[in-house]
Amino acid sequence: MLLEITIKNFAIIEEISLNFENGMTVLTGETGAGKSIIIDAMNLMLGARASSEVVRHSAPKAEIQGFFSIEQNPALVSLLEDNGIPVEDELIIRREVFQNGRSVSRINGQMVNLTILKAVGHFWSIFMVSMIRKNS
Repeated sequence: MLLEITIKNFAIIEEISLNFENGMTVLTGETGAGKSIIIDAMNLMLGARASSEVVRHSAPKAEIQGFFSIEQNPALVSLLEDNGIPVEDELIIRREVFQNGRSVSRINGQMVNLTILKAVGHFWSIFMVSMIRKNS
């Protein structure tokens, strides 16, 4: 479960931190309020294609960091262990995208390639895709 996300210098967002409580969280707002930008940042954190276009104007890099609870997810724990990633009660995924389009991904502080990031992100992206219905 996603517990918290921090987004810095992503698109028009200078910095925002969102905490998610147990239960359902709904992002609402007028057109242009930034709901889709937050979802785009979440997808980037979970392995979506990076581009320098997401970096806020005049910032050196965009940063997205998420804190996840991994309790009761043995398949995810196995994936992390198989890839030498330290396993704790919480998972920290961090992705940085630089002005030149290059990106760096870390899971629990360890640098990982995009394949591993996508594999770990897959555990949450399925849930997000099934829950997000734009304009409904």
